[in-house]
Amino acid sequence: MADREDKFVDLGLRTIADENPHQGPLGGILRAAVDAGEGYFFVTSCDRIGLHGRWVDRLAAELADEPRAVSFVADGRREPLFAFYRADTAELIRRRLAAGCRAVWRFLEALDATCVEAPEDWSNSFSINTPQDLRRARLG
Repeated sequence: MADREDKFVDLGLRTIADENPHQGPLGGILRAAVDAGEGYFFVTSCDRIGLHGRWVDRLAAELADEPRAVSFVADGRREPLFAFYRADTAELIRRRLAAGCRAVWRFLEALDATCVEAPEDWSNSFSINTPQDLRRARLG
């Protein structure tokens, strides 16, 4: 996701942009759902470091039951930006955005998403949003 289509074409990456800008992560998830069209797609935050592919596999194992979404739960909180979503949730997202509901974790609750206990080493991953976070990552 980016602010415009094909922003990273020079890197050989296909990029999609929000249908309606400034809707937060849920707006990005809507665009991904529309782009996917059917089946599942995976969402992760662009600013989170220390992630592992085995964690994706752990969530993917839950897709056999065909839930609307699958995410980790860590310290009692859903992790909506490291999750699988079903593409057919696009219209539900549109309705929530139209109603002013942009919290992705609340959307997961509304979907009754399957929750998987986060791996023990989940706390070793974190988002870099501040200079302090960047220092923490560098000290790693």
